[in-house]
Amino acid sequence: MGNLSNLVVLVLRDNELSGNISSSIGNFSQAYTIDLSFNQLSGSVPASLSNLSQFVTLEINNNNFTFSGLENAGSLNFKFVYSPQADIPLIVDGNKFSVAAGGKLSNNVYKWFYNGNLVATLIEDSTYTKTFEGSYSVAVTNQFAPALTLYSIDSTNIQDSLALVDLFNSTNGHGWIKNTNWLTKAPVATWFGITSRNGFVTEIMLNDQFNGNNLTGSLPASIGNFKGIKKIDLSRNKITGPIPRSIGNLNNLSQLIFSNNLFTGAIPSVIFNMSVLSDFEIEHNQISGIPDSISNQGNLTVFLANNNQITGSIPSSIGKLTQLNQFRLASNQFSGSIPDSICNLINVFTFDLSNNNLSGKLPDSLGRLTRLAVLELNNNNLSGTIPTLSSSIIGLNLENNMFTFNGMENLPHSFSNQTIYSPQAKIPLTQNGNLISVTAGGTLANDTFHLYKNGLY
Repeated sequence: MGNLSNLVVLVLRDNELSGNISSSIGNFSQAYTIDLSFNQLSGSVPASLSNLSQFVTLEINNNNFTFSGLENAGSLNFKFVYSPQADIPLIVDGNKFSVAAGGKLSNNVYKWFYNGNLVATLIEDSTYTKTFEGSYSVAVTNQFAPALTLYSIDSTNIQDSLALVDLFNSTNGHGWIKNTNWLTKAPVATWFGITSRNGFVTEIMLNDQFNGNNLTGSLPASIGNFKGIKKIDLSRNKITGPIPRSIGNLNNLSQLIFSNNLFTGAIPSVIFNMSVLSDFEIEHNQISGIPDSISNQGNLTVFLANNNQITGSIPSSIGKLTQLNQFRLASNQFSGSIPDSICNLINVFTFDLSNNNLSGKLPDSLGRLTRLAVLELNNNNLSGTIPTLSSSIIGLNLENNMFTFNGMENLPHSFSNQTIYSPQAKIPLTQNGNLISVTAGGTLANDTFHLYKNGLY
């Protein structure tokens, strides 16, 4: 493969590749994308990387590399993605613990934890002597590979372990596409999709980056037992039933991603009482309602609930989510008007209410959204005058509503060619004796009327 000197793209991610990276990678001088992530590669990263063009992006994250060969990462003149890597084994010798993190020892810093609490910071020599029985783990950094922290494989608390077993059994774990090490004696941190730190499960990611993992059935109530968890991503699966209320117990959870499943029922109100939740994605499910408690979640920056079965009006309480930057409720069954409170979302840059049954006029204060980049309101029943919108918009879609020329006359000149405002609903003919007219809106002097009789001009 090293002879492919004209190669421009190489993507071999997620292929269970093992062994070392060949030094011939340096021959790909014309490449702009090399992606070897999510494999089982290890060893030293070849010095020939320095031959690569400054325009290349090289990704080797989510493999089994240590700091060996990565210490020049900061000096490379291209985008080099090398974090995270697999956890490293804890070496036990009597009452002494150590790890092999690679790299020059004097560049490494070892932070030791006992039952989740920092107890020692060591340089060069990783050896730590335990003083009490309990759970020990270490996090290793290297000053010349600043983006990477290596963590030791540690034991996971019983409550988290049992909750994972429940999750496996409830979602037909034997039928998953990937279930490496699940329900074996291997450390929980080595189970597919699980990250464990200092004795607690911190991430559950049961998909393979591009596809689902064939999880079926419903989620068990014990999913609310992961006290240290920060991210759950079960997207692109076939999970059914309601979202368990017990998820509201996860006060350290910042990302909850359930997109592309078969969840039903309303979003539990307790979801929006979690103190640090910032990313909630429930798009492409069969969700039927959003609770008013959403106004409690002031940290929310991403809320994606498009392509569901949500009815009723858009809750005005959403206007309290002033940190939102992505907001999508498209392809639901919302009716009524767009509440004025929506315009308090001063940080939003993607705003999508398309494909609903919304009616009425657009709030005049929509122009306050000065960071708005994409506004999609197409396929509704909106009408009236279009307010002055922010010049920051680079994508605007208003097609298939009931707008006339009121407020539209400046749209083609104000925005880029990404503005879509045609077609609109047909306007009625008004007949008064022999006189036929229409109300098309806008400045009459700007309008041209073409009269057809029996389909002929």
